[in-house]
Amino acid sequence: MTENPVVQQHCKIVNKHGLHTRSAAAIVALANQFQCTITLATDSGESDAKDMIRLMLLEASMGSTVCISAAGEKAEQAVIAMAELIAAGFNEQED
Repeated sequence: MTENPVVQQHCKIVNKHGLHTRSAAAIVALANQFQCTITLATDSGESDAKDMIRLMLLEASMGSTVCISAAGEKAEQAVIAMAELIAAGFNEQED
């Protein structure tokens, strides 16, 4: 039995409000599109990307570095999609 390799990528939070309710909801919605396990980690800890409450506890403000890790089916695609979402500022309109 072969283990699934872990795919990782680091990126910075670029939106003004950091990781908050709307951005956490966007992460959860995207993560739920994949069968693999996806984890986000900061200096404050780590969270399953499908757990909105724990994501918000990561205290990721603008400029924070987040490590995205995934293992399982389509892990590489999941990490790329998550990094693109974060780099796009969670597709939020800045006020």
